[in-house]
Amino acid sequence: MTSTAPPRLTPRRPWTPGATVSLSRPARRSVAQPARDPTADAHPSAVRVGDIIGRLRCHVGPLASLRGDFGHIILVEGSNVKDNCVMHGVPWTVARIEVDGHIGRGAVPHGRTIKRNAMVDMNAVVMDQGVVGESAIMAACAFVKAAMMIPPCKG
Repeated sequence: MTSTAPPRLTPRRPWTPGATVSLSRPARRSVAQPARDPTADAHPSAVRVGDIIGRLRCHVGPLASLRGDFGHIILVEGSNVKDNCVMHGVPWTVARIEVDGHIGRGAVPHGRTIKRNAMVDMNAVVMDQGVVGESAIMAACAFVKAAMMIPPCKG
């Protein structure tokens, strides 16, 4: 009886805010590594796959999963994705969290846009092409159906 050694796993490259991954050649994904912004932060346990761009003061919490393998994900200045969130880019679109946008723990923004200073609270879901308007607040466990627009807060 012969024993075989388990396959050796290669460690993931650390995420760099502002880094992008080329989707044009899936077999040869290369990472552009610009200078790391000291004000941006991504927890080591966060999973980042594909085309993700992080800007100044953005934060990605523990166990968050950012999947930019089908569509692009952009985290603009001051945005944050808290613990256990799953953010997924929809094919041929850009999932974007604008300036000071907040994604609460366990939320699932699937596609489109979270506008400036908007908040998607804990365990809320934003489906494909859904938009949460400027300064709007989605309550915990809320659901935004596909292509729905949550109006901006006027107060």
